[in-house]
Amino acid sequence: VAGWDLAVDGASPTGPQRDGAALAAVLERALARAGCGAEGIGAVKLHAAGSGDADAAEAAALLRVFGQCLPPLVSFKPYLGHTLGASGALETALLLGCLAQHALPATPGFTHLDPALGMAPTLARQPCAADLVLLNFIGFGGSLAALVLERE
Repeated sequence: VAGWDLAVDGASPTGPQRDGAALAAVLERALARAGCGAEGIGAVKLHAAGSGDADAAEAAALLRVFGQCLPPLVSFKPYLGHTLGASGALETALLLGCLAQHALPATPGFTHLDPALGMAPTLARQPCAADLVLLNFIGFGGSLAALVLERE
């Protein structure tokens, strides 16, 4: 773990504010702890719960942090479903496997881009030579967390 941060956005019992400000701050602090800027991140593991408010907040936060220079975006929920409290551990393990295999998976079931979000996950398996990846986590009660993982 190269960097991390966590916070609570108490705007709603089910997720963060739609503007993504609180999540963006968490992502920026995790990057700062890792000693890198957004340009150093080779992939982002989305929380991507499929809920309007959380997805809007995540998209807004990523645009605040990365601008239009988004790295590849990975989503594991199409493979796992939403495992609730276990999603953080499972998705971290899967992304570590991606780093070890130097590859990012396709996102099954993704059929159309939501114009309100303006971003799409990886659509085909692709190589990943990145040394740093960012993981987003959004939980009930407005809990927010981010990890920056570094390949060893």
